[in-house]
Amino acid sequence: MQALQLGGATQRGFTLIEMVAVLIMLGILSAVAFPRFAGISSYRDRVFQETLLTSLRLSQRTALSHNASTIEWRLNRPAAESWRYAIDIDSAEQVGETQASNHVVTYTASLAAGGFIAGTLNLNNTLTLRYDSSGNLIWAGNGTVSGTLSSSMRLDANGRLLCISLTGFAYDGACR
Repeated sequence: MQALQLGGATQRGFTLIEMVAVLIMLGILSAVAFPRFAGISSYRDRVFQETLLTSLRLSQRTALSHNASTIEWRLNRPAAESWRYAIDIDSAEQVGETQASNHVVTYTASLAAGGFIAGTLNLNNTLTLRYDSSGNLIWAGNGTVSGTLSSSMRLDANGRLLCISLTGFAYDGACR
């Protein structure tokens, strides 16, 4: 800010360069901040999807490290605003929850005895996956249908595909 003296009176104000600098900074700030606030639901979607993928990977690693144990991964929706995932190690439950409304999780896989397991997780429905001591995905159940798997488990979490191969590895994308 500069002072300008005209005929005995001092006038104070911002120079053109200072005004342009402030406008540029506001433009940069709005270009960075606005998309973050506008896309908060997509951020929540991504957090939910990453939580699912991470918990699936943790289940396989737990099965590998607890060689003689039975490891189960469960996902259910106890309330409209929350999802609950659990990893059971010989019936000792490790639980996590994530807040997410309006999320839809569908799943499908083929069973060794024929047929398939498929569905959408709604309130109080549970999907259970079981890993053997080598970390392989061997079994799935949803309360109605259960059995030994013959194909990878495909999860669709709000439009993002996740795949759990028969070797137990969970990855982002369509099953190969």
